[in-house]
Amino acid sequence: MKNQSNKPKKKKSNQILRVRGLSPGDVVLPWESKDEFRQLHQDLTAELSPQGCLEEEIVLDVAILRWRKRQLAKSRRTAALNDPPSLSN
Repeated sequence: MKNQSNKPKKKKSNQILRVRGLSPGDVVLPWESKDEFRQLHQDLTAELSPQGCLEEEIVLDVAILRWRKRQLAKSRRTAALNDPPSLSN
């Protein structure tokens, strides 16, 4: 994957999701931002410049996994703030 351009590839990014049979709504929960996921995917696509279908799928998989990792971290922080675990057992 060579970085040939720093231009966002929004149109191609959306095409890759459609080819996989996905939309941002399939990855993003209703209370999360579809635009933020699209931006993450576009940024990774621009950074990695995938060549061919396999590399495009790998970039999409990385975007999905990074998205879920971020959302899990946010959920854990929120849960800890709302119901902090007891430090004494």
